[in-house]
Amino acid sequence: MEVLPVVRQLRDLASDPVNRATIVKDQSCLQSLVLFLDNKDNEVVKTSLQALKDLAQYPGNRPTMRSELGMLESLKAIADRGESQMCVQMAREVHQLLLPSATPSKHASSMTGGAFFKSGFMKNARVLTLQIYGMTDMSCRKLIEAELLSVSGVVSFTFNMPRQRCIIRCKADLKPAMLCNAVGTTGFMSAKQVVKKDNGEETLISFEENQEKKVLSPEKSDEVRLYLFSGLRSFLSFSV
Repeated sequence: MEVLPVVRQLRDLASDPVNRATIVKDQSCLQSLVLFLDNKDNEVVKTSLQALKDLAQYPGNRPTMRSELGMLESLKAIADRGESQMCVQMAREVHQLLLPSATPSKHASSMTGGAFFKSGFMKNARVLTLQIYGMTDMSCRKLIEAELLSVSGVVSFTFNMPRQRCIIRCKADLKPAMLCNAVGTTGFMSAKQVVKKDNGEETLISFEENQEKKVLSPEKSDEVRLYLFSGLRSFLSFSV
């Protein structure tokens, strides 16, 4: 499934004020937009920001949006990267709508600073690193992406392909075993949690005994992505 057409459709729905409250009430849609903010395609990021900006225009949406796991942290990351001036500007505008009292001054225009993002995300999320075994190419990576997207509590993730690692931002109560199990469902890949000791040494924790083994077909991969966007399909009907 192509991501960009889905994001564009969501943006078009958000452009209609009648739909905005319903979209934000659908948790899967808001979570999807947060995930899209970490997409490597700049057009996907820009379109997601456009949708979020429209949704934030409705004051009743703002408490839910600013408490959404990863929302403020992802906006900060976009503003700091500076890859696209348009995306940087929109990220700042969305943040100002969600937290107007925290509008950065001329000395903090980059949206940085220890107190700038005191959001629920910082208190209720953590970063986990997985060592992936069998991830040899991009097709393997795409299978893992599909499985991680189906795990409730995953905020975003990035890959270090040379080291065969995946760095995941997730809810604090999400068990590492669930993430390793998700990788194991591909049928030919497995994962262990990477834990760094106080002395800097790394150790690997295995949950392999709990992993389900099954082959993930291309059809299954599509189903997982469709599950992520189930919220979008649920309100397409009333936009017609």
